[in-house]
Amino acid sequence: MYRFFENLVNPYADRSVGTPPRNIIAFIRSEMHPFRRIIPFILFMSFAVAIMETWLISYSGKVIDYINVTDKSEVWSLYGFELFLVALFSADQALLSTENALLLAEETLSATQDTLF
Repeated sequence: MYRFFENLVNPYADRSVGTPPRNIIAFIRSEMHPFRRIIPFILFMSFAVAIMETWLISYSGKVIDYINVTDKSEVWSLYGFELFLVALFSADQALLSTENALLLAEETLSATQDTLF
């Protein structure tokens, strides 16, 4: 899985650009050139995650309002299905992030073992 991402950019590519530009913006653009196809995807994913986290925080405020306004015995009967769906969504996101972290750790450790032995 990570081979795809590793091959998107070659950090050791032979780039003979000569003297770097003196202007800071031109310098940054010249150094970021290999990443020009990846940066829009990174920006989109960062934006999507920020929206999801903002929604979850606002929804937690909504749940607190549900609990404060509604009688405790009626919360589950009125909002149970909605709370169940949000719990499934949150659990799914937690599992995906945990799985990605474990895969990354496994890939990192296997790469370290290959270089040590």
